[in-house]
Amino acid sequence: MRIILKRKAIEHIFLALGSCLIAGLLLCLVFHVPLRSKPSAKRLSSSWHAMDGNSVPGSVHDKVLKIAQGVLQKSEASSPNTLLDEKEVLTQAFKRCDTDGSGWLSRVETESCVQQQVTLHLTQAIRENFFIFTALDVNPRNGEVSWQEHVSNYLQRQGYDENFIKDHLESLQGLTREEKESIMRDKAAWSEAARGDPDVLSLDEFLAFHHPESSHAAIIAKVEELLAFLDSNSDGTLTRDEYCQNNQGNELAVCIQEKFIEVDSNADGKIDRKELVLYRDPRHPHHSRLEMDRLFRAADADADGRLTLPELLLHSSLFATSKMVDVAGSFHNEF
Repeated sequence: MRIILKRKAIEHIFLALGSCLIAGLLLCLVFHVPLRSKPSAKRLSSSWHAMDGNSVPGSVHDKVLKIAQGVLQKSEASSPNTLLDEKEVLTQAFKRCDTDGSGWLSRVETESCVQQQVTLHLTQAIRENFFIFTALDVNPRNGEVSWQEHVSNYLQRQGYDENFIKDHLESLQGLTREEKESIMRDKAAWSEAARGDPDVLSLDEFLAFHHPESSHAAIIAKVEELLAFLDSNSDGTLTRDEYCQNNQGNELAVCIQEKFIEVDSNADGKIDRKELVLYRDPRHPHHSRLEMDRLFRAADADADGRLTLPELLLHSSLFATSKMVDVAGSFHNEF
């Protein structure tokens, strides 16, 4: 069954990569710029002069911008789950995961359900990121979203008019304490996502800002941090001893006998960057299995290997915030 789950995970990864490619091609079509995260100033300038001409029909820009604004409004709307009470949300999730209609969830069904929800969330995040980016990149439209554009959009969503935003964009005077705190939290996440100019984000940096769990660059950054911490001889790989050096007792045995073997996909006795990136990717079946184990440990009171609807409802707060039900909320609490 794990082979089937891994096969599904691979299929979902290719689906997500396809979405990224389509978004990138659309970006090229709309902006008429090369596929680069940070084009040079000279190339960028010439690209926007070209855009002022007839190389890209205005109707294309208008249509894509209209779609982008629609996606932005949809993303800002309340989640459908907020319109339902918790019991109804959990009941719907239970029925969705109970694929064989048995009236209870097996470990395999639960793991598969979590995996599907995670993959769906990540695929949608990557797709919507392009359109939200396009909707915000307006002043000027230059293939980057500035901090000012982001804050302006936030203030518009809070109901402030254009004149107020123009006068208070820098000072943030007149805002409520909650609004200022929200902007400061965004500023911290923005600074972490920006790899070049701290005042602007490229398309992939914007993804890391809104959905760090979906960003390949963010995953690579975490892998580099891990290697810097554990790779004692700086050879770019981790031996069994290096990888498990911070574990003791039973945890050390589990790390050596299970975790290391799972990460070392080619069984060569070393873990390289590629293996670490694949393992840390939220789509890796390992994460869905951990989530399934966590839910069963907490809710399967009679230890029969089955989860019933009453058991879910008895632990409603646990399941309502799990990746089985609320993937976005769960991820955003982690990052």
